[in-house]
Amino acid sequence: MKSDASTLIEEKFSEADITSRINEWEDNRAFIKGKQWAVRYDGRILDLKPGTQTRWGTVPSHTEMVTDNRIFPIYRTEKAKLEKNKPVPEVKASSQDEEDINAAKACSQLLEHYEYDLSLPMQRKHMYDWLVTVGTGVLGVFWNPNKDGWVPDVESSQMLNGRGIGDVEVMSIPTPQMRPDPSALTPEEMKWCGREWAMSATEVFDRWGIEIKPENTVSLLEGFNTFEPQNDIKGFVKIKELWMLPYKDYPQGRYIVKAGDTIVYDNVNPTCTQKNPHGFIPYVFFRHVTIPGDFWGMSIVGQIIPLQKVHNRTLSRMIENNRRLGYPPLMIEEGTIDIKRITGRPGEVLEYKPGFKPPTVPTFPQPPPSETFILEQTSVAMSDISAQHEVSKGQTPPGVRAAAAIQMLQEQDDSQIAPTASNIAYGMVEVWKMILHYCAANYLEKRAIKVIGRNNQVQVRDFMANDIRSYDVRVKPGTEMAKSPALVRQQVMELAGIGFYSDKFDPVMRTILSKQLDIIEPEQAYDSAYIVMNAAQEENRQMDNMIPVEVKYYEEHKIHKREHRNIMDRAEFKGKPEEVQQIFLQHYQDHCIYEPDPYFEVFKWHMQVQQISEQNKILEQQGKPPMQIPPRPGMPPPQEPPPKMMGAKPPIEAEQVPPSM
Repeated sequence: MKSDASTLIEEKFSEADITSRINEWEDNRAFIKGKQWAVRYDGRILDLKPGTQTRWGTVPSHTEMVTDNRIFPIYRTEKAKLEKNKPVPEVKASSQDEEDINAAKACSQLLEHYEYDLSLPMQRKHMYDWLVTVGTGVLGVFWNPNKDGWVPDVESSQMLNGRGIGDVEVMSIPTPQMRPDPSALTPEEMKWCGREWAMSATEVFDRWGIEIKPENTVSLLEGFNTFEPQNDIKGFVKIKELWMLPYKDYPQGRYIVKAGDTIVYDNVNPTCTQKNPHGFIPYVFFRHVTIPGDFWGMSIVGQIIPLQKVHNRTLSRMIENNRRLGYPPLMIEEGTIDIKRITGRPGEVLEYKPGFKPPTVPTFPQPPPSETFILEQTSVAMSDISAQHEVSKGQTPPGVRAAAAIQMLQEQDDSQIAPTASNIAYGMVEVWKMILHYCAANYLEKRAIKVIGRNNQVQVRDFMANDIRSYDVRVKPGTEMAKSPALVRQQVMELAGIGFYSDKFDPVMRTILSKQLDIIEPEQAYDSAYIVMNAAQEENRQMDNMIPVEVKYYEEHKIHKREHRNIMDRAEFKGKPEEVQQIFLQHYQDHCIYEPDPYFEVFKWHMQVQQISEQNKILEQQGKPPMQIPPRPGMPPPQEPPPKMMGAKPPIEAEQVPPSM
């Protein structure tokens, strides 16, 4: 069977060859990194520079090869737009029965638990790197039988670490490793899928218990995990794995792993279980821009590369022409002047022999004015293709001053990402479904999951396979694509003004209008704020353990600051280690960059005064002079006094207050 498996896996990988695709993806990566004068040379990307030797000759040393990298900011902005989207899972009940409804809520809590326990946001971020670069990102969802899991503690109602009991594992897979079914036009049509990557011989033995001799021909090409004949990387083995759905000869599917020339695993597809006999391929493909009839997604980077080349060539030619006109050559009759004496200094006097023609400057044609026009047009075209105009870059378009108009332009740019956001939401639904299937097949004993209650307290609840009664997973409305905070605030203000959120408004009509207008209902708004508060409280726990937390520009800074102040204002905060206090203060100060707080300087001053006072006590015991307390920073100006009420008595001035008896 192993020989048959080896032949089968080689045939499938030969059918799924994507060498031409990988070459395109390597070009995309090179242009993002600024290697925009690169050519493919002996199977590698060679970045051309003046003086570079190639088989076509040597690049002249005087050649201008300027790179005005317009692709990198486009790549960075595109990633930032995608990272703002945070889809939230929601499991629908299979019926109106109360037990099914409660089971669906439990499954939603399970998926929310896995969102953070598996670091899904971080894996999505890694997947976005490939999605924006090559047009397709991949997440792999597996069951790791040796992974630690969480189990409930009956006595303390807390979570305990279950060593080696197995759990779900989600990871971002580099797109060039994948070898999908070439007959499939969409990821949903795949009947099989392969993956090729490198693994150390030690890890192969630990995983499958078979010793494989490392290959000297395995190389990782700049993170692409493609293989080139190299002898500089040793100790690795080429791994090929093949996942197949059920078919005639194998009604339970097939899963084959080949390490080097040895089949280390050949058995049924492990995702085919009694509850899910059809199984699935544990890879989810996310596509940036979908093209009918093309399995792979299209990247905007690849569409901008031709324009970037024209832009660089035009700019380089303009600079070279400017140098030629500013420092022109001289035409000198032979024997007229000693060329070695020419220095090129401004105002230099050149003596030539009488009877000869004086040195002259050749006449060059003026650069065509169209070159400046070409630079402008390529910049505009790149902005149009990427849907990133002035407002997306934090700039105000000329002649536009109204906030509403600027917001509409910003929404127009952001709306271009809507199809990609929809593809990501659909892919995440598939990921969540796979997680539920793994749990239904392997949660045979009680497991523990974290549940955040409405009192902002982390609770632990039990979960078993029998709790999974529905696999109808959807993205919670309003979380598929992030909205502008300014726009949401404006909507809430306007709706509150007409009593939309009051008890007098018909709740049925409010729900209907909320869905039609795509606005947040009060319950959903509470849940959204609740999620933000939970995230801020998780940051508090990390900082309390001396783990610095980076502030993201798109966070709800007001809510985060409030949750952090709840910790910093407590008396026990002053007794925490100084390193913890500094981490909190620095994190809070970073939030103040986006949401200014005039009282924060006074708060820091109080903390500093307390530290100096404690140090002065020590200095006093040592008989040393005390440290000086810095002056208190100025407080913000007081607010306007409230208007005087009719018949109210004027306030008593300080000097009019009668002495106490």
